[in-house]
Amino acid sequence: MEDALPLAPDCSLTREQAGERAMAGLATLAGAEASPPGFVLREPCASHCLKRGDNAEASDVCPSWQCGIDYGASQTWQGYLPFTMYVARCGERVFTGMRLEGCFRKPHRCAFAVDRVEALQIAGTTPDADEMELVWDPENEEFLWIVSRDGRTLREGSVRISAHVPARTPPRR
Repeated sequence: MEDALPLAPDCSLTREQAGERAMAGLATLAGAEASPPGFVLREPCASHCLKRGDNAEASDVCPSWQCGIDYGASQTWQGYLPFTMYVARCGERVFTGMRLEGCFRKPHRCAFAVDRVEALQIAGTTPDADEMELVWDPENEEFLWIVSRDGRTLREGSVRISAHVPARTPPRR
C-alpha cells in the first residue's frame, strides 16, 4: 500500500491580511521592500470562499482572495489604471495577469505624461462622444490610452495613444 500524501494544513487569511499580501506582491514584482508609490488598494479584497447555509455570502476568512488595485491619480481626469491582484493558497502565490514587471524595470515608462483630455484631443474626438480606457501594453512596456471613435467597440478599430510621451503642441504665434 502506498503512503498517503500529507494534507496541507488548513489556512485562512482575513480580508486585511489578503490586502497586505497583495501590496507585498507588488513590492516583490518591483524588487522593493514596500509597494511602489502610486499603487493603492481600491477597496477591501473580495473572498473566493462562500459561507455555508441558505444565504451564500462571501466568507470573512479564506485562503484565496482578489484585491482591486489602482495605479495613478485615482478618479481624476489625469487617468488611473484599475487592475486585480490575486492572492492564492494563503498568500503563497500572489499575481496579476498584467505583466507589470516591465513597468518596474523601466519606471519612467509607468508615468502618465498624457492625460485623458489630451488623449481625446490627439484622437480627434470629444469626451462625450466616445469611450476610452487606460491599459498596460506589455509589448511596448508602457501605458496606452485606447480611444474608440464613431461608436466602434473599444479596442476594435480604436486609436492607441501612448500615455508616456506627450504629443507635440503646435508652436504659438
